[in-house]
Amino acid sequence: MGAYVYDGSFDGLICAVKAAAGDPAAEITRTSPPQEGLFSRAVEVEASQQESSAFLRQLDSLSDVETPEKMKLCFLWNGPEKESLLLAYARMAFSRGKELNNMLADPVVARVHKAAAAVLREAHRLKGFLRFSELQDRTLYAKMEPDHNVLPLIAGHFKRRMASSDWVIHDTARNLAALYFGGRLRVAELDKTQPPPFSDGEKEAVGLWRAFFNAVAIKERTNPRLQQGFVPLKYRSNMPEFDKD
Repeated sequence: MGAYVYDGSFDGLICAVKAAAGDPAAEITRTSPPQEGLFSRAVEVEASQQESSAFLRQLDSLSDVETPEKMKLCFLWNGPEKESLLLAYARMAFSRGKELNNMLADPVVARVHKAAAAVLREAHRLKGFLRFSELQDRTLYAKMEPDHNVLPLIAGHFKRRMASSDWVIHDTARNLAALYFGGRLRVAELDKTQPPPFSDGEKEAVGLWRAFFNAVAIKERTNPRLQQGFVPLKYRSNMPEFDKD
């Protein structure tokens, strides 16, 4: 039994899947197994974008374009054992070919599709729920704590929508941030720290927004359950209209 160890990157995972696909007893892990003696070997897999892209093209050819897309989305998923799930899914692409993504009754295919849908759903929601605040240096700052690693999916959307502004989207759950300055977008590590002070105009705008939100709310028609259906509780801590301060 072999353990293929990757570096946590998408290219690293795909290279590990490629290396392990032909070994029916193999497993993939982000760290070396705690009792390496239980395994015949532990192989450190080097991440290679070229090798990863070539393997995804092979899966596309064997099954369809949906397979590599589902694998990319499943990598962003925060569910358990995604490495073993993607390994099983890739193996099925070799054995089932073009019928793979129509096999929705199969537990592996069903889990991959469900995971991909969960990631896309959260990315779609955050495109509407994300709130930017102006800092004293005029940079726009938005904080989020998503279940899944949707930052790579939403950063491009805001680059197109807010191309004339400098902004930061901070995923405090993963200590990552999308940084857009001077027309250039990059993703970097950013600790979970307090943001720089808001501008005076931002403080005033937030106060007016809260006042408006409270004024238009009709107390007799308040429906918390319906409201939660449109704006889940987990997003509200980063939305000024729900801030009680």
